[in-house]
Amino acid sequence: MKGNFTGAFAESVKGNDGNIYGVPVDYYPWALFYRKDVFAAHGYNIPTNWDSFKASARRCRRTA
Repeated sequence: MKGNFTGAFAESVKGNDGNIYGVPVDYYPWALFYRKDVFAAHGYNIPTNWDSFKASARRCRRTA
């Protein structure tokens, strides 16, 4: 299980007894929607990779 998914995801399908009771059969892509006017008003750049997404999130937190 942990070889194909993150450790946290693998833990989420375990019962209290430590046995795995669920195995995902589908994996959905995630999307992020944003308001262009808010990004423009604050001078935010559109993230193009995970590192720039995390940097944008930190910047948004500081300006909120």
